[in-house]
Amino acid sequence: MTIYVFGNQDLNFDNIPTKILHQLQAEFPHIHFEHRDPNEDMEFDDDCVIIDTVQGIDAVTVFADLQQFVSAPHISMHDLDLYATLRLMQKLGKIKQIYIIGVPQTISVPEAFDQTKMVIASLLSKNETRTTCTDHTRE
Repeated sequence: MTIYVFGNQDLNFDNIPTKILHQLQAEFPHIHFEHRDPNEDMEFDDDCVIIDTVQGIDAVTVFADLQQFVSAPHISMHDLDLYATLRLMQKLGKIKQIYIIGVPQTISVPEAFDQTKMVIASLLSKNETRTTCTDHTRE
């Protein structure tokens, strides 16, 4: 299983997922965590798990539907973000189910780790086969 982690390490409002990455790797050694850039070409099979910063939430939250997000305004192709990429992939049928573990911008690192750890454990206990994500960009 692979869980993709997004976030800009240089921006305080977007770096909490990257700050908890090593702790998550230690807690779940059987899961492959991979820090990714949302502007890279990505392809996923069936179900996909992503950890990313989400604006406007107070606790770590699982989103299973992209319809729960509001699209950011796009003025040019340079404004293409992870959300837009995921929506396009879903429309093309390349993603059947997506789980986004949203981390609030204002949470402390220890709280983010504890809450994210519980969410991942819950996803694993519900149905491990539904949370498999494959990256074909390495082929």
